Formats: sequence, C-alpha cells, structure tokens
Amino acid sequence: MQFVAGGINGNYLLRLHEQALKNASLLNAALAYAHNEFRLVTDARDAGMPVRFYGRCDATLPIDLKLLEVFINARSPDLECRLIGRTFHPKVIWWEGFGAYIGSANLTTSAWFHNIEAGLFVDVDELVQFNLNEELRHFFDEIHRHSSPLTSQLLDHMKVQSRLNSEVEEATKKAARAFDRFEIPEGKPLTKVSRASQLEKRRRKFIDEWIETLKYLGDIGSRVSQDEFRPSWIGRHVPRGVQADQFLHAYYYDKVRDGNKSKHNEFHESNSPRAEDALVAAMTWWKQLSQPPHQEDITIDDWAPFLRQKLSKTKVSSLTEEEFVQVCERIHALREHAPRVSSSTLSIPRELSPMAKPDRIKWLGRWLYNQRSASNGTVLETIEFVLYGGPLIEVPRRIWTATSPEEGIKISQFGIGTLGELVGWALPDELPPRNNRTSKALRALGYNVTIHSE
Repeated sequence: MQFVAGGINGNYLLRLHEQALKNASLLNAALAYAHNEFRLVTDARDAGMPVRFYGRCDATLPIDLKLLEVFINARSPDLECRLIGRTFHPKVIWWEGFGAYIGSANLTTSAWFHNIEAGLFVDVDELVQFNLNEELRHFFDEIHRHSSPLTSQLLDHMKVQSRLNSEVEEATKKAARAFDRFEIPEGKPLTKVSRASQLEKRRRKFIDEWIETLKYLGDIGSRVSQDEFRPSWIGRHVPRGVQADQFLHAYYYDKVRDGNKSKHNEFHESNSPRAEDALVAAMTWWKQLSQPPHQEDITIDDWAPFLRQKLSKTKVSSLTEEEFVQVCERIHALREHAPRVSSSTLSIPRELSPMAKPDRIKWLGRWLYNQRSASNGTVLETIEFVLYGGPLIEVPRRIWTATSPEEGIKISQFGIGTLGELVGWALPDELPPRNNRTSKALRALGYNVTIHSE
C-alpha cells in the first residue's frame, strides 16, 4: 500500500500509471473531471488495454469534449465511456491485475502534478487480501447500472452546450436549464433509487439500454462501411445503418442460427470476454464474401430505399392502406411476428386458415392499418410520433411511450422490434435499425444487450 501525495512525498500517479500499462489487463476509471491533455485513456488504448471510463455529465461539461471524442472515434467495445449526472464525484482508478488508486485526484494536469491531492494506492495482492476486488467490482457494477452510454448524439448535444457556455452568463444559465431535459441519470443516493416507481425504473432501464445498443450499432456501421470491411458488392453510398443491419443479418443467419434454434447465448458466453476480437473476425468474414449469403442485396438495393421513401417526414402520415401493407412486407420484425398472431385476433375466417406467410403478413398489415390506440390514434400517427415527434435524441423515449400500455398510444401487435426497425429504415444515417434478430446477433458477438419481447 502506498500513500500518493504528488509533490508532498514525491509519489505521483503518473508513475503508477506507467507501471500499470505494463501489467494491467483492464482499466476501470470513475472520475468526476477529466481533461484531454492527460493520456490515461489513450495510453491504455495504445497498450491494447480495454478501458471502462465513467465520468460526470452536466451543463458545466466536466469531461473534456476532446477526450469524449476519443471514445466516439474508437467505435470499439474495448473502449467504453458512460456518464452520470451532477452528483457523481468519485476519484477511483482500478488497473485490474495491478492495483487501484482511491483518492482526491481527478484526471487533470493540475490534480496529477500541481494541486495538493492525497490518496492511497492498493496493489493487486492487497486487493485480494482484503477482499477489495469484490468491493471495487460491486462499485463499478452499480455505477454502470445508473449511468448512460456516451453516444455521438449526446456528444453533439454537449458541443452545442459548450458553445452556449462561452457566451454571457445569462445565456449559460438558460442553456443549463435546457440541458437538464436530457436523459442523464442524476446519480441520486442509491438508498433512494429503490423508492422510485416500478414504471419509472423500467422506463429508465429501457431508455438506457436502447441508447447503449444504438451506440454499438452506430459504431459497427461506421466500421463495416469502410473499405477495410465492406464487401465488394455493397456500394459506398449505402447508409451506415443499413450496412450494419445487413452485416448482422448475415452473421446471425449464417453463424448463430442453427435450424430453428438460435445459439446467441452460447456464443455470448465465449465471445463476451473478447468482444472486439469476435467483431473483427465477423467483419473480416463479411468482407471476404463474394456474394450475399442470405439475399442481403435485396434489402440493401430495393427494400431499404423503398422504406426510407415511404417513411419520410413528408410521406409517412399519408400512406394508403396498400402502401402501409407494402411497408409491413419489408419489416423483418413484422414478417417474423405475423405467424405468431392468432387467426382469431386478426379475425381471419376459418376457411382461410391456415394461411401462407406472405398472405398472413398482408392480412396483418391491413389489420394494423385499421387499429386504434386507447386514445383513438392510428398506427400511422404512432409511427410519425416516434420518428418525428421531437428531437432525434429522444427517439428511445418515444419508442417506450409508443409501446407502453400506460401511455395510451400503443397499437396492438405493433411492438418494440417493429418500431426499432422502422426507425432505422427511416433514419439509417442517424439511428440504425434494431429488432430482436439484431439484438441476438449483437449478443452472440459478446455485447451485453437485451432481447426485448415483441
């Protein structure tokens, strides 16, 4: 055990950090403030060490935006950044396999070299001896559970805030109030978290998980759309979200699906410790394909442009019944869901049952077109609300609203996977498609995502 007091005793965090780079297997950092000028994160990345960084997020922007861009630009599951609200104040750096620092120093040059700071470094043997490994793991698991992932949309939101903060004090105060609308957990004392309503807790959990998964999909889309991993039969002009979806489609049906069984949980167990390696291996396989293995070219060249046009802001609210049916025929989640909806629910006459799958999806589409929500809204109104009913960054919240019976706009048999997929086809450059097949493919690659029921 060492007392780390910088200039007071000559024991600097930098020395420990440099030693850790040679010995640690994973960097976990929970820091309220961090500047880009110090290379804790990039040093670990360059040494091939996975990083899990937890920082504070509020209108004062305590984490340097350039540091956050390091995470966004990496687009790797081995470099993860999550944020929590203004009550987040820990200063803990845990180099797994080397030791942990717990003290007063944030990740700034002032804290590491100039301020009067103090803390303890506990080496790996002492962590085991005093069972502190388990305490640290519980600590990081809890802040992970109450944090939100950094996304490109959130970073853009923070850049706007940064510009506002450079203006006069009155404008800064106004911007802070606007910033508070975003879904960043406040990090309330954990004794109070359990008192929240069950509905609010479920909503918060859903939104956090959805944002995190969209980040994974966005990162994958950025990588598979580059020449390094893009097959020759996919054009450069194809939206990144479409490429991510069809890469995962091919991977799922070629590697994960075994007859009628999905082996995503088995794959997850072996791939979760090495998600980056599993992803690179899958993207390398994808790149080498000389032709689409499961008709991905039809989705890319025909279905995706069709859906983007029909779901555009100027078109979606005026779709005819036949146009809506054509949309349903191209939505994977609905195609898979249609056979599971009972004939009695869809009012299919006995003489027409059983019905072939293509006919059943058409029947479901017409049935949905004529359904009404508890507040008498149509399915087109629900879709328009989710896609265009507010800022892009709040789409996950609107998906929750549109699929929760308590909110009054849910359309029966029109669930999470369908809406997640519709969002991606309408806005593939910003929010990639997501359905249960997408989630299973991600889980197979080692990502910790939820597979939602339709």
